[in-house]
Amino acid sequence: SGERRITQFEVLTGAALKVFADAEVDVAIVEVGMGGRWDATSVVRPAVSIATNVTLDHAEWLGPELTDIAAEKAYVLKEGTVGVVGEMGEDVEAVFRTRADTVGGRLLSTSTDFSYEASGTGVRITSPLREYAQLRVGPAGEWQLANATLATVAAEAFLGQELDDARLRDALSRATSPGRAELFPGRPDILIDGAHNLAGVRALVDYVRASYPDRRLAVVTAVMRDKGAVDMSVELGALGPLIVVDVDNPRCVPALELAGAVRERGLAAQAMPSIEAALDEGRALAGADGLVVVAGSLYLAGPVRSLLL
Repeated sequence: SGERRITQFEVLTGAALKVFADAEVDVAIVEVGMGGRWDATSVVRPAVSIATNVTLDHAEWLGPELTDIAAEKAYVLKEGTVGVVGEMGEDVEAVFRTRADTVGGRLLSTSTDFSYEASGTGVRITSPLREYAQLRVGPAGEWQLANATLATVAAEAFLGQELDDARLRDALSRATSPGRAELFPGRPDILIDGAHNLAGVRALVDYVRASYPDRRLAVVTAVMRDKGAVDMSVELGALGPLIVVDVDNPRCVPALELAGAVRERGLAAQAMPSIEAALDEGRALAGADGLVVVAGSLYLAGPVRSLLL
């Protein structure tokens, strides 16, 4: 008929918002699917909006430049909204400031309004209202310290006041992030991370090298075609031999195709017919005292996590 078809994400977003409304929730935390201007979640009128960073993701739809992507993401700022933004560079942040000025919103930025500093095994957060010291963040990874800081500042902005020390300390220490640098002990250990773009993969690679410097590594991956699959896989393949697998999503690059492209870049890579077989091969290559890293797509992280649980 030529009529526009509703997407799965739009259906799920509409259903979720209906459930929230029926339950009369006090606070809903809603994550944008892609961009911000035309995303299904744009019907929400937020009190506080958070932008962690802006990287080259969904560039074929939102780009091509970072500032183009930022212009789409900045639409999470609505009239009267407080925006909380992480480290994103002067040019990109300027896009958010322009949007905030246009809609009469307020922007809080890590470049001017708040910061964090790793302190021993914890973190010290300096917010626009005060300093919170000796905080421990549950999820692993340097990026989680930045995320915890953004969450703290956003909570302050939403409540319009300082946070209670004990409650903040308890909340951050008990926080979990399934499928994000999540370690499953065994022989060998298996580390699952949902990194699914180049920036996320690079952060993961840095974390693995810093946290497991003496481990023998193997990597299991699957990547969506629109995510810069070869570049992502090459970054992961620098950690150790790469095992590529197909996942149940038509956007996934076929395992044989991706493994061949990685080998053309001079790295060890092979394709396996199933996730179970890929994990078995990863265990064999890493050895009992090694580490198998699983990353590249949430469509891979989810099934692997279910298997291990």
